[in-house]
Amino acid sequence: MVRHHLYVSPDGATALLNQLALRDYLRAQPDAACQYGELKKALARHFQNDINSYVFGKTDFILGVLRRAGLTEEMLTSIERVNRPAGQG
Repeated sequence: MVRHHLYVSPDGATALLNQLALRDYLRAQPDAACQYGELKKALARHFQNDINSYVFGKTDFILGVLRRAGLTEEMLTSIERVNRPAGQG
């Protein structure tokens, strides 16, 4: 059983800004946190053995949050590219 998940990223990297901006937004917006939680549960039920589709399904919500949090369009494009590889969907 995995007890820890370690996430390592260089300081200032888009991946790190993504994680922190999403975390901070959801902490400040309990309704959005509930919506995100429900979305994740529904995706987990539907895509039990398909992590790529699970991540793909969260992407619109995440990009909306990150856009409101002030990430640049360049950063959002980079995040979307990782979450939605070409040919997936």
